[in-house]
Amino acid sequence: MVESPGTPGQAARAASAARKPGRPSLSELKRREVRLEIARAAVRLFRAQGVEQTSAADIAAEAGVSPRTLWRYVPSKEEAVTVLFTLAAEGLATRLRELPPGEPLSALLLGEPWQDQMTPEIGRLVREATRLTQDEPALRKVAHQAAFAFQSGIAAAFAAREGRAEARLEDKVHAAMLLATLAVVEQEAAWCEPADEPRRSELLRRGLRVASAGLPL
Repeated sequence: MVESPGTPGQAARAASAARKPGRPSLSELKRREVRLEIARAAVRLFRAQGVEQTSAADIAAEAGVSPRTLWRYVPSKEEAVTVLFTLAAEGLATRLRELPPGEPLSALLLGEPWQDQMTPEIGRLVREATRLTQDEPALRKVAHQAAFAFQSGIAAAFAAREGRAEARLEDKVHAAMLLATLAVVEQEAAWCEPADEPRRSELLRRGLRVASAGLPL
């Protein structure tokens, strides 16, 4: 079937072409907002009554969505908070690819937030979810899997900074070390108050110094 000028298919393609590279579509933004709303509900319930006592139906009701909608977005009740743990890693992978050659990685890590959606409210949710992982093994597993889901992307970004098309073992190790460092720092910083950014920055600097020194072999 040949589309005539101005058909919805052409309009959709034109809108897609007009978007800047890397900018999410409206549908992607909508899906992310739904995931964030589900995560908000899950954090509230997990904090109030624990993971074990919270059902998927409880989360759906708290988020104002149907159970069927909930299952379209998350495969398990524990993974309702996954989006909170992927924001930083996802943003880091993107910013690392954009980092000019020769600019030190520390300038990126100690600079502005890596994810545009990391608003004060989302930052609070991330801290609350991170605190929950210390007493909830199921959430700790989710946080670990979510953060390391971007390991290959970060390794590829390290390789690209060195002019290589594919990541080598060293790039993969560097990516794993960086993600592990950030995960530990987030655990430590989860108890910092929102206004205590200097404390969080100092924890990050300490973590990066340890990582850059390597293993005590």
